[in-house]
Amino acid sequence: MPIGRLMFPPAVVTLAVLMCSHSGYANLLIEIDKSAQLVTVTMNGRELYKWRVATGAIDYDTPNGEFKPFRMEIDHHSDEWDNAPMPYSIFFTETGNAVHGT
Repeated sequence: MPIGRLMFPPAVVTLAVLMCSHSGYANLLIEIDKSAQLVTVTMNGRELYKWRVATGAIDYDTPNGEFKPFRMEIDHHSDEWDNAPMPYSIFFTETGNAVHGT
C-alpha cells in the first residue's frame, strides 16, 4: 500500500482548507514524527495541535522529507484496499501517500 496511514482529525483538514481558500497568508506546518508516532500542527510558529498517529506499515512506509499537499478529498476511498474509506485525505505524493482519517 503506497498510502501512508495516519489518523488525522477532520478539524485540521478543515483548517488547511480554510487556509487555502482565504486571500490571507499563514505559515501552516504539519510535522509527523514517525519514531514517536506523533503529529504536530503549527501555525505562524505557534503549536496548535499535537496527537498520536499511526503511520504506514513496514512494507508501506510513510516517506521521509518535506512535501506540499496538491490534492484534498473529503470522502476518498482506497483503490488498493478494498474500497476502504480514507476520509479527509490530503495527498502529498504522486504515488498516493496521504494524511487521512480512518
